[in-house]
Amino acid sequence: MEIKSTLINHSGQELKVVYWEGDPLADLEGKILQGVHAFCFYDGKLVLVKHPKSGWMPPGGGIEQGETYEQAIIREVKEEINMKVVSQALIGFQDIYEPGRIVRQTRSFCIVEP
Repeated sequence: MEIKSTLINHSGQELKVVYWEGDPLADLEGKILQGVHAFCFYDGKLVLVKHPKSGWMPPGGGIEQGETYEQAIIREVKEEINMKVVSQALIGFQDIYEPGRIVRQTRSFCIVEP
């Protein structure tokens, strides 16, 4: 499945975004695997983070050097919602077409607990 969209970045530029199902490590040539976001569920409820500028979003952020995207999800969930990832499943990724580069971010489902 492929979903095409756009977003406005912090500089006010409109960027093309494409959401994909599948392996984010496939076809990485010319792309930067930079970020993760996790749709986290606890006790049947979706857990979100309220960002001052962006509004409500799933926990997520950058992948640190030497980290896998799975490790980055565990760290970001702990940092942003202070919960432990019990299980996680990759559901896909998005490519953001910035000027001069393509940035890839993963999307996952997670079960979390305090």
